[in-house]
Amino acid sequence: MLELMNAHQLAAFGEADATADDLRNWLTAPSVVVERDVRVLERDGRLIGYADVDATHEDPPLWWCDVKVAPDVSTKEVVPPLVAWLDERALTGRLRVWSAADDTRIVTAFDALGFEPSRHSYRMEIALDGDEREPSWPAGITVRTVAEGEHRLVHSAMVEVWQDTNDPFDETYEE
Repeated sequence: MLELMNAHQLAAFGEADATADDLRNWLTAPSVVVERDVRVLERDGRLIGYADVDATHEDPPLWWCDVKVAPDVSTKEVVPPLVAWLDERALTGRLRVWSAADDTRIVTAFDALGFEPSRHSYRMEIALDGDEREPSWPAGITVRTVAEGEHRLVHSAMVEVWQDTNDPFDETYEE
């Protein structure tokens, strides 16, 4: 699966950034049951497509989905059966598939199935050339590593900050 994910990312963005640890963490997350929440498509023993789904705690749920397609395979062959499985798995609520605007193969495939953009975000970066800038913190603000026993407080703050957005963070501390 990692090879397929990175091939998809490399073809779409010129960068393969999934790691074995990322995949292991996802597949062993408390909310994920691999047999229930992940599907792959194979051709001649090779993975050509991947989909996963993860429901929020809303009622009805928002089903976060991810779909990856091997770069040398038609999305018309892979995306419709994976979306059919996503529909079957979700039953109620809404499917939300993550996709970058630059991933035109996936965007076009989802457009053809009636999906519509619901929001946009940016992934930004800057090259560090060794000449780091000193941060400028407001008066009274200091930055430090989270101390033992403060992790639940950080989680609570994260939940609170995201509550008034269109995608509230609702993962439990254990997740």
